[in-house]
Amino acid sequence: MALPVVDTEYLKEIDKARRDLRALIAYKNCAPIMLRLAWHDAGTYDVNTKTGGPNGSIRNQEEYSHGANNGLKIALDFCGELYCITAKYFC
Repeated sequence: MALPVVDTEYLKEIDKARRDLRALIAYKNCAPIMLRLAWHDAGTYDVNTKTGGPNGSIRNQEEYSHGANNGLKIALDFCGELYCITAKYFC
């Protein structure tokens, strides 16, 4: 499978989002819940439908309202501002 081709502006935005996320984690002291969010997002993978996985699908209410994901809406809300920064690429 070929790697996607991205332009330098996109890479700059991703680097900025990465820095912003690191700053948010440091400011909010929320590394554990952000790590849990990433772990549970990866856990949404469904082998039968080959959907989900570490792709942000946990942002859907059906996923974050599942009992095992209790409390992860907090981490999703932390990500809200960062999502707006990168929205021009992911919307």
